[in-house]
Amino acid sequence: MNISYRTPINGWVLPDPWARDVKPHPYEEFEPYHRFVSANVQEYTREDLRLSRAEQAAFLTFMGRRGLSPATVTSIVRQLAQERRSDSHWKRAVILDKLQFDVFRAYWKRERPDFGTFFLNSTAHFQHLHWRNMEPEHFKLKPDAGEQAVYRDAILFGYEQMDDLCGRLLRLAGNDTTLVFTTALSQQPCLTYEEKGGKTIYRANDFAHLLDAVGIADSADAAPVMAEEFHLDFASERAAQDAEAKLKALRFRNRQAISVQRNGTDLMCGCCVWEQLESDAVLQIEGSERELDFFDQIDLIKSGMHHPDGMLWIRTPDRRHGEHAEKVPLVAIAPTILQMYGIDQPAYMKGEALRRREPVAA
Repeated sequence: MNISYRTPINGWVLPDPWARDVKPHPYEEFEPYHRFVSANVQEYTREDLRLSRAEQAAFLTFMGRRGLSPATVTSIVRQLAQERRSDSHWKRAVILDKLQFDVFRAYWKRERPDFGTFFLNSTAHFQHLHWRNMEPEHFKLKPDAGEQAVYRDAILFGYEQMDDLCGRLLRLAGNDTTLVFTTALSQQPCLTYEEKGGKTIYRANDFAHLLDAVGIADSADAAPVMAEEFHLDFASERAAQDAEAKLKALRFRNRQAISVQRNGTDLMCGCCVWEQLESDAVLQIEGSERELDFFDQIDLIKSGMHHPDGMLWIRTPDRRHGEHAEKVPLVAIAPTILQMYGIDQPAYMKGEALRRREPVAA
């Protein structure tokens, strides 16, 4: 997640599906997989996913040569069959986890690297969208019976799938590998928008149409980010400044409709209309009105949000048990890992490595 690296690099890099300007390494080896996964994750709300047959075939070829397991194939077939009989499309998120594990396992077994990282995000996705279903007592807006029948156990399902993968990773690592499990962040119920009926999220569905609608003549490289956010990267800073001004001028009910942060030629944008809109809702653009036809509503109301506290668990081969009662700063993780390898901490790392604690008495 959020990786950066410099070449030459002695290893393999597979960025998360939301990464911008970070290519997999080696590029030719991982691009078929990365392209397919990124398109499916970034555009999961679109029915007309823009992947050619050649790109789909390249992905299947990659997986066939990089560890696709019979168990994952069975899970995919079972998932597609369930979707024909019930509203279970939302469970597809865990299929990515299984594909990721198959690829990771193949390289781990073949190369036996000194260091490896494995990142998953499906359970966080379920927590963002389905906390209301897990604990409806916290929310003023209650899910109806039909929604609850589908999503009541969505977060539990995510944890069960993650628990199975943790077991598979433990078995893959064996007894002589140090394991570090860290979540960085965790989740909590999102109650901030309950007075407004919950947080409804809208995503840009056609970037060219959006730019044209607000009068931006310059073209831009566009890329969706998570939820309502998206990047626009222009050829010049002048063009970016012009686009920034025009996007900020877009109004909804006399308030700004799109948040914009500019960094040079790059704009980080996001729709900041959170309430449920009527079918005839319009935006104001320089005194005129436009329908919101360049935004699509994500089908569920957000009910979970990030919490700054996460989890950290380290298992070393000697199995000596110790506990840190105090909170551990995230910046302590990298220095701690370097310390395990006997590598000096570089000056730009400001965190302090964790000290090994004495075993806790039985």
